[in-house]
Amino acid sequence: MKFKFLNSAWQELKNSALKFPAFFAGTIVAAVSATLAVCSNDIFRGQYEALRKSGASYDSEPYSALRERENAFSENASFLALSAVWCCAASFFAEMLCRFLCAKKDIQGKKKALIHAAGQVLSAVLSVPIFFLLKSESDWRPFVYGSSLFIFVAMGLWMLHKFQDEEKVVPNAVVSLVMQGITVTCLVLGLLLVIFAFKNLIYSFSNNIPFAACFFFSSFVIGMNLLVSCVTRPRERVSIPKAFNVIVSCALLPIYAMLLLVLYVYFAKCIFTRSMPVGMVNPFVSAATAVYLFFYLALPREGTFSAAGKFLRRWGSVFLLPLIALQCFSFGIRIREYGFTLSRVASLYYIIASIVFCVLPFVKKGKYMKSVYLVLSLAAFLMAVPGTGCISIALFSQTSRIVGIYKAHSLYENGRLDAAKAEALLSDREKAAIVSAADELNDFEKMPSWWVESSKEENKYADSFEKTFGFAHSTKYARRAKGEAMELYNSLTLYLPAGAALDVGEFSTLYSFYESGRGSSEGKGVISFGPESEEKELDFTNELKEFLLKNSSKSEEPYSYGKEVEHVLTLKKDGWTVIFTRLELSLKDGDSTFYEFSASGYVCK
Repeated sequence: MKFKFLNSAWQELKNSALKFPAFFAGTIVAAVSATLAVCSNDIFRGQYEALRKSGASYDSEPYSALRERENAFSENASFLALSAVWCCAASFFAEMLCRFLCAKKDIQGKKKALIHAAGQVLSAVLSVPIFFLLKSESDWRPFVYGSSLFIFVAMGLWMLHKFQDEEKVVPNAVVSLVMQGITVTCLVLGLLLVIFAFKNLIYSFSNNIPFAACFFFSSFVIGMNLLVSCVTRPRERVSIPKAFNVIVSCALLPIYAMLLLVLYVYFAKCIFTRSMPVGMVNPFVSAATAVYLFFYLALPREGTFSAAGKFLRRWGSVFLLPLIALQCFSFGIRIREYGFTLSRVASLYYIIASIVFCVLPFVKKGKYMKSVYLVLSLAAFLMAVPGTGCISIALFSQTSRIVGIYKAHSLYENGRLDAAKAEALLSDREKAAIVSAADELNDFEKMPSWWVESSKEENKYADSFEKTFGFAHSTKYARRAKGEAMELYNSLTLYLPAGAALDVGEFSTLYSFYESGRGSSEGKGVISFGPESEEKELDFTNELKEFLLKNSSKSEEPYSYGKEVEHVLTLKKDGWTVIFTRLELSLKDGDSTFYEFSASGYVCK
């Protein structure tokens, strides 16, 4: 009896390997690849040690080449792990599709086995182009990968309804997920304890490969295979623990009611104060509709806890519809003001799906409610294809915002922007809208034809913005348009020119230093240097303030990269000579301490 659990787990793993061979192989590849990706530094450590012993410096070409090889190795291993996970999802979908079609067409015997094998092979083969898609630099990578992954899982669960009781599909999936999560956690903690004991008592090692392998093997090979086997159990083997119904009905449902109450109080506040709903209402209403869908599919239809499920299925969507109307109103305000972004396009599709969720319960008493899987899959598909995809709509929306403003001032002709007159003709509100839209466009690989490319590859966006639009990139326009009080700053960046050398021949002692973030909290120009046990501090607040005010002018931008100076600054104090090779300073007008202070360089004596 004491081995019953182990025997059961072993049978589930065998079941996964036989019914989902591509899934099983994918978990092994994912575990190995993820381990290699995480432990790439350990794998290349020997080569780094060889370079160090040969006398090569950290900035030398051999070091740079080795770092590039390590980064490429880690990146390829990560992409291989992701494509293996995609293979697992495709394998699950292929097996569910095989069962669904064979049951519908009454296909048995060798023909069914052939369809099963073809689906598993196809899942593995198609993961190869996914790997190369992930390696590419296409903007569509996350959408194609994520949407296809979601569609495989959603459609697989939809087809699973034919082989399990409808009201048990989601509860069984949730219970299986929780149980395998507990199993994997216990397994990982136990194996880590064994590895730590081995390392400290028997043989010591410095790399992290055993720890990473323990975690990823347990998570992928054990956890995922147990999960898929438990989720796809036949109808007669599916049983939902009473604890699940107790937790969902008696604990989670009251909390959900509290969330709806908070949202309705906010709705009433908007009505009585005649104020516009803020954008933050969108994720809360989206969460409410997602949880409603979970409850609809998970709450029991019969038995002790069926009353809550019946009430929610009958009236839940009625409570949600006014909140979705509020969400649509808030969403429309954001779109009118800022246009579509990637996240807002995704939100649009989800809001449309939410409306469908709330309508379906009224159609033949919820007979077609399980088609929500199809609705969500369709939404995911539309997000990932050109024309209706997130990138296409966001790119069109933000481009139209900019072009519309320039057209209104007759500054757009033959596909080109007339940047020369933009500074004088555009209002602060229009400039703020252009800055906002340009920031969104800058995330895309393919820019509009009128965007001026920069010759400075390391800072292409900042250098090309003013050439494209005719005015400097700044957040001050938005603050002015909102009527906010403008504050003035003195800002400066100083750095050692590329290829420049420092003469430190007269010094016998040299310490490097780096300070960052300290100015944000204390506002002082203090540097620390020396060994930790004998750390020393030098305060250059007054000297740096004097240098900043002398070499910069007032601006509405609080960032130190407003003005750049190519030379080093040398200051002396308490017998030490401090050479600042990089210095970022920003001082708010009227303040005695720095708004921003970041410095690096050398302390010599």
